[in-house]
Amino acid sequence: MYLSNEGIRLSHKSGLRTIMDDIATTLARGGNTGAYINLSIGNPAAIPQVEARWNALLRRVGQSDIPASVNSYGPSRGEDVLIREIIRYFGLNYGWSLQPENIVVGPGSQFLCYAAGVLFSGPDGRSGAQRPVILPRLPDYTGYEGLGVPQQGLIGLAPRIRRTGGRAFRYEMRQDALAEITDAGLLVASTPSNPTSQELANSDICAIMDSATRLDATVVLDHAYGQPFPRVAPSTNAPPLHPHVINCFSLSKAGLPGARIAFAIGAPERIDTMAAFVSNSVLHASRTSQNIAAMALKDGLLDVISATCIAPHYKSAAGQALCILERCLPRELNWKVHSTQGGMFLWLWIDEPWFDDLEFYQRAKSQGVFVTPGRSFFLSPDKPAPWMRQCLRLSLNQSPALLEEGLQRLAGCLEMQPAHCG
Repeated sequence: MYLSNEGIRLSHKSGLRTIMDDIATTLARGGNTGAYINLSIGNPAAIPQVEARWNALLRRVGQSDIPASVNSYGPSRGEDVLIREIIRYFGLNYGWSLQPENIVVGPGSQFLCYAAGVLFSGPDGRSGAQRPVILPRLPDYTGYEGLGVPQQGLIGLAPRIRRTGGRAFRYEMRQDALAEITDAGLLVASTPSNPTSQELANSDICAIMDSATRLDATVVLDHAYGQPFPRVAPSTNAPPLHPHVINCFSLSKAGLPGARIAFAIGAPERIDTMAAFVSNSVLHASRTSQNIAAMALKDGLLDVISATCIAPHYKSAAGQALCILERCLPRELNWKVHSTQGGMFLWLWIDEPWFDDLEFYQRAKSQGVFVTPGRSFFLSPDKPAPWMRQCLRLSLNQSPALLEEGLQRLAGCLEMQPAHCG
């Protein structure tokens, strides 16, 4: 069978997608009977108050004129009712003066990021020179591995590591390394980050925007976990309105991952190309999902559940997980966690020369707990290092009881002697 170079690349799953397939296959073969606890899953937590709020809104949507939104095609840029609510919401909350030309709606932020990768990186449309995608701060979301660029066209900048006291540490973006980049088509970062829940510092965002201006490149800032919603992880920096920046916002982590609805805001010349991509690929995002999003913005639902349900839930879950690890992990083990006050994930670093994240994945699986190996989040690092294979991403999306049991099983695996665990 013939495949293009792009077809070959996109027909192979990334390392993390392979892990996800292994988990799904294991559960489908009978592992979903309760024998396994999944601390790898990326679904948002099932928070009863959030589900109740969405169910009430969906009942109202069901009483509206559904045939009008499913019996005909809609505009590729997005439904007028949603575009108007986005303009109103961001004007009220951030003082932005937006027009419809500043906005495009898509079926999820993953799709919008992929569109940006295809449009703003790769061979230059005039000179033919390759313009890479730069990930300014690793680790970052593994989905960026599928941005429509070859592996050699994706460059991630390895971070500095700063110890912040006790067993805590954090990564810092190397602004000096970013300043040395001489060519780029696209710079991409999630803020707060998947997997560490770390927000980019304001000085980091300024450095990224300065680099984009210098290189005539585009920036995509993915706010799927932060402001203005769902605030899964703490966020203090407002999204920047800048000529080179496309801001992506999603409802997935606010409780609607299956609705596949997101939108991007940026300068018209950049957003127009995104709208054309939507038109040429998927025609438009789900009209029903767009009507749901518009109603949620109009009613203030997103603000209410973000502030009163989602942020407190994940802050509590992170605190619980840290207490469990402190209590259960072997005292002689050199382990650290990335500084966090919330977020969907806990980033655990086992700073031991014998530790290997892929080997530990299999060991933990044998004991009935799934974790996510950390190496996949260090996408194409400019400076590979051994510690990039010593990290785990742990989901905080399970119930308190299952989180406790899962972390206890993980701790039990780490009590095994390395010689017996290969």
